Amino acid sequence: MRHGRWLAAVALFSISCAGNPSRLHTFKLVDDPTAIVVWGLVFAHPTERVKLLTPLLEPIEALGGVGLDSKDKVLFTANFQGVYSAVRVRDQETLWRHSGVDPLSMPPTFVSKESVRSPDDLVIFGSQNGRVFAVNAQTGATVWTYEMGGEISEAPTVAEGRLLIMNSRNQLMALDALTGKWLWQYTRDFPVGLTILGHSGVAVKADKVFVGFSDGFLACVQLDDGLLQWSRPLTLSGQGFADADATPIVVGDRVYASSVHDGVYALKADTGDVIWQLRAANVTRLTAQDPTLFALSASGKLQAIDADSGKPRWELKFPTAVVSKPVAHRGYIAFGAKPGGLYVVDVQTGRLVQRFFPGGVASELAVRGGSLAFMSEGSVIYYMRYGEKHNLLLDAKRRYVGL
Repeated sequence: MRHGRWLAAVALFSISCAGNPSRLHTFKLVDDPTAIVVWGLVFAHPTERVKLLTPLLEPIEALGGVGLDSKDKVLFTANFQGVYSAVRVRDQETLWRHSGVDPLSMPPTFVSKESVRSPDDLVIFGSQNGRVFAVNAQTGATVWTYEMGGEISEAPTVAEGRLLIMNSRNQLMALDALTGKWLWQYTRDFPVGLTILGHSGVAVKADKVFVGFSDGFLACVQLDDGLLQWSRPLTLSGQGFADADATPIVVGDRVYASSVHDGVYALKADTGDVIWQLRAANVTRLTAQDPTLFALSASGKLQAIDADSGKPRWELKFPTAVVSKPVAHRGYIAFGAKPGGLYVVDVQTGRLVQRFFPGGVASELAVRGGSLAFMSEGSVIYYMRYGEKHNLLLDAKRRYVGL
């Protein structure tokens, strides 16, 4: 099955986007005198260099990534060699470092002790082999381990002491975040045929949990017991890839979701009834900054959509890449691409205002307040701050490009 998902990943990676937006910004490698530094580079911290495969052989493989604690004082790292560590932001000193046996494929997730009534803060890690485990944030000592059985690539969500986590086998599980004890599970059958490599993350609003599945369905289940409230197919044509792998976004009484083939949807959160649909090819990532929804495609397109009406506002094109989930901060949208680096875009106009190119961005972007961190393909951690004066001496070897 993994071989089939790898082939599907190669197919999606090679698709080019189409459409005739009202305003189109085309990728270009030329200097723009109006370019600005939105996030300035503070430091680059090398970790163990991972033996990287060529994009032709394994285009979607990624490192576990980075996470930040609640006070933006410690970076947590995980890589594909199974090494996980804590690095102090102030002086980049390694506070602890451990090696496991599994390739780590999920971004580290910080869980404050207040949110789970724990004596200590926790950090959650997940592996390609389906192992999820919690460690003490101060020492790195393992607190609990649970075997899910399917690859974990999206960060979990914590709600009312429950760790809600999805895996590549279409299994949504709720674990006790303090002990790792299994609480409930919701599973959908795996579809016949090829699916896209990867899976949806989890969104929570009040007592409802929303998640997408590789069969193209979006499901809403109860937080307490996992009982299904409603499910809605997001792929109706029966053609192409059906996957609904973008993590849903909940804003007010609406939930926004997408499928690879049929595009972006706005649905009523309590019933799943469709409010609007926008055809958009290969959307794998969503985020929102009210009143705008942003849809990111692996075939090289970032689209701004009016969240109320579903009408496109602007569109930015860039070279085909594996993309991270976009993040919104103070009027800007940032996302990582492999290949391509870090892109920063003005939310009002769609203009590309900053690009940082340390090679490909191989992890999700970790954002805490005005800080942003990620891991590159070379297994180097980059830490940036909003409004920071760019470290030009450090960046001399990092090919900073303003567009």
